[in-house]
Amino acid sequence: MIKAIGIDSVEIERFDAWKKYSHASLLKIFSASELAYALSNQFKTSERLAARFAAKEASYKAFSSLVDKKISFLSWCKYVEIVHGSDGQPVLTMHVQALSLQLISFVIHVSITHTKRVATALVIIE
Repeated sequence: MIKAIGIDSVEIERFDAWKKYSHASLLKIFSASELAYALSNQFKTSERLAARFAAKEASYKAFSSLVDKKISFLSWCKYVEIVHGSDGQPVLTMHVQALSLQLISFVIHVSITHTKRVATALVIIE
């Protein structure tokens, strides 16, 4: 049964400037492994940052409807990470204890897509 849905779209061009941000600034939103992946191909850095940002925002929207505790988006970003699954599909991992959330068992589905201009992510929680 679907418990929550979150979706987000961002303009990839917005993230062109983010390539010039300091590593410390980017670590406020992205994990070290997310940054390593995004920066590993200079031609795809903006779209990779945009896609991960959209996925984090979509997950924030979905989970915000399920928890009573108000969590800031920047706090959320520190404890949520988009990784690659065994088949290369995006997988959202979260550190529930660090977020101090009491959640029952759930399944998270993540889908990320992009065009040349827009990155979109959808998160479904069952």
